[in-house]
Amino acid sequence: MSEIKTFEFEKDNFDQIKNYKFGKNWPVVYVLEDKKEIYIGQTINAYSRSKQHYENPERAKLKEIHIISDDEFNVSAALDIESWLIQYISADGRFILQNGNAGLKNHNYYDREKYKTKFELAWEDLREMGLVKNTLEDLKNSDLF
Repeated sequence: MSEIKTFEFEKDNFDQIKNYKFGKNWPVVYVLEDKKEIYIGQTINAYSRSKQHYENPERAKLKEIHIISDDEFNVSAALDIESWLIQYISADGRFILQNGNAGLKNHNYYDREKYKTKFELAWEDLREMGLVKNTLEDLKNSDLF
């Protein structure tokens, strides 16, 4: 089952990410944000990637990191979920997206439909957290998507 774990994005908190069960050596998708701007990525080492992002002035100003993880994630699933998040968050319009692309091209892989369902559930969790405002269905039917 997917979960979203939130950490303050500050140098002093990186050990919390390191000690999180999905903080190292597991594919995850992460969302960095400060209520105005957002950056979406995927990695197999959230701890190391967080430290790298903190060295980038554009990313360092962001305040929280939300790590989306699942016991069943694999790299292909994480790449797909990252791509879907970029596309839908761009269409949602709540944040200024720092990502330089509008979503990566998707490819087929084993059990892809299962991960699409996991993405849809994670989107609803993000809505409950106030990070996105629209439903996926509303976005799919909008002119923005």
